[in-house]
Amino acid sequence: MHIVVGTTNQLKVAAVQNSFPDSKVHGLDTFQSGVSEEPEGMVETTNGALYRATHSKKMFPDANLWLGIESGFYQNELEEWIVVVAIVIMSPTGTETITSEPLLTPITLQQRYTNIYNALQTVKFKYL
Repeated sequence: MHIVVGTTNQLKVAAVQNSFPDSKVHGLDTFQSGVSEEPEGMVETTNGALYRATHSKKMFPDANLWLGIESGFYQNELEEWIVVVAIVIMSPTGTETITSEPLLTPITLQQRYTNIYNALQTVKFKYL
């Protein structure tokens, strides 16, 4: 299977590669995600992920899956900052959006990787 991820962020690409170990996975520089540098709120975060997946599909229409992964922040009712990741998965049969488990800031790179990887584990069986 050929998977294109709309980012060159090695942490995000590695999470996809490790979720689909028998697949060819490569990151694509999508330049801008269409949202701010640090998206705030789920709508802006999801829009960034959708843009990345859509751009990946336009650039590599013969791939099997196209993913957009966008990290964002929002403030909860206790005024704590939360990190969340939106993942848009496009396949020839449709589009699905999943989100990671929200984490309080600050988080480590390992926590961010694990969060993306765990979110992908919940849906990867649909695409294998």
